[in-house]
Amino acid sequence: MTEDVGWRRRLGGIGEKSAGKRSLFGLTIVTLVLAYLALNAIPIRAGNPDVPLSEQDRFTCISTGQPLGIVVGGKHFAPDFTSQFSLTIPGPPVKAYLYWSGSDTRSSGGDNNIRFWQDGTDYSITATSLEQFGPSQWDTPLTHFDFTYRVDVTNLITQGTHTYKVDGVDNFDYDLYGAALVVIYETAGGPYQLISLQSGQDLAEGPTSPASGPGTLPVVFDFPSSSTNRQATVYLIVGGVLPGETTAVWVETGSGTPPTFGYGTGADHDIFDTGTKVQTNTISPTVDDLNWDIQPLTVTIPAGTTWLAVQVESVSSSQTPTLNWVAAFLQMDDVCGSSSPTPTTTPTWTPTWTPTWTATLVPTRMPTPTYTPTP
Repeated sequence: MTEDVGWRRRLGGIGEKSAGKRSLFGLTIVTLVLAYLALNAIPIRAGNPDVPLSEQDRFTCISTGQPLGIVVGGKHFAPDFTSQFSLTIPGPPVKAYLYWSGSDTRSSGGDNNIRFWQDGTDYSITATSLEQFGPSQWDTPLTHFDFTYRVDVTNLITQGTHTYKVDGVDNFDYDLYGAALVVIYETAGGPYQLISLQSGQDLAEGPTSPASGPGTLPVVFDFPSSSTNRQATVYLIVGGVLPGETTAVWVETGSGTPPTFGYGTGADHDIFDTGTKVQTNTISPTVDDLNWDIQPLTVTIPAGTTWLAVQVESVSSSQTPTLNWVAAFLQMDDVCGSSSPTPTTTPTWTPTWTPTWTATLVPTRMPTPTYTPTP
């Protein structure tokens, strides 16, 4: 039986986006909502504008002193508001984050109270323990806002193969994307890896929408150069793309100071004219992963390179996607090589006893007088 695609944008009877002008009433509501959120205890990354990705975590051979690996798994939300998937964690977990994302007609909506299951054990996650990206508004007047959440679940994850489930995500009234779990774990040996986790909520509908941040901005990873070529794996997590919609992935590498990207006059905001298109329509989910795609990307890092830029594109076409770029994770060999880094030792001062010369009085023996007779 084929899953109904249309349910996703008909949650609660809400239809597709409609055109119209932003009302004064709507702007007033947004202002009040933002004032409310400012008082909320949840760490909120942004208001109505979208949130280009930025680095939250970095692991290197110097910072960790041990070889690490990364695994990523996840699944779209089914009509029963459940995301279920299996994931194998090959070694002891060092850090783990759970992501989930969706869309709501209310800027005060979203869902930050969910249940997270590992092999049938229920762990409730509440607003006080997570980060929130958004609400980020699409251009149509108050039609819907995207929300993305990230929470540290390291203490809930164990080594081995497990079945994970996220449910209780039932407060979104417009669209549901999916859930993902990323785990950093210890490996039995080298090579040492550099791992960077970048997260956010970068919205795009073609190159000009939404108005607060048209299109996406590239993600830039920086790292020490190597004398040899390296292979990097980049995991991309994107929500909102439906089958048949047109996407592309671009990359660019270089050395020296990493480039900066932004919006506004004169600012660079893409790598479409300088980078290389490496994938087309790979972020175009099948029925098995509707609205939520976890895409691994392999990139060659040339010798001497010190940065990598990656960008997901919503391509203008007859089926332009309204995508939400949630995360990008980098894994590549670190410059420490495959052996354990040699720690720099600080000399320990050990006192050495040096004898002190002390003068000793030695009596001088006087000669015995010789008697000479007088004639």
